[in-house]
Amino acid sequence: VPIWSNEVDIDGVVTLHVPGALAKRDRILELKRYIKQDCDQAKSIIIYVGDSSTDLAGLLAADVGIVMGNSSSLIQIAKSWGVQIVPLKRRSEHGFQSMVMTDRSEKDTEKKMLWQVDDWKEIDEALQEIDELWKEAYLDVTRF
Repeated sequence: VPIWSNEVDIDGVVTLHVPGALAKRDRILELKRYIKQDCDQAKSIIIYVGDSSTDLAGLLAADVGIVMGNSSSLIQIAKSWGVQIVPLKRRSEHGFQSMVMTDRSEKDTEKKMLWQVDDWKEIDEALQEIDELWKEAYLDVTRF
């Protein structure tokens, strides 16, 4: 599974492997092309976690965009673009289940909703929920 991320060394120096806002979006689109060609799209999901306004294009291009923290510039720009930011802990009220179970092979448009979290624990809980949803869905398919 390809993973792209920044690195933080022991002194707290951050190395950006994907610098620039549009480069981040382009990496997500590159990953989507890879999945479309070489993977089972129904079992693939791209999750992007970002914390600054330079992450916004990548957040919107991913299947699930998660805003870490309360970056006022990111939130302000997103809202000016008509993007709704919803706390991930309220995901059941906002269609999270149907969103992660959608056939992404048919869905290449950018969404107008991002999820917001305060810590990695919330993301872990959501990932466990996605895992359970997929296990149930694919278990049901194999029973027929």
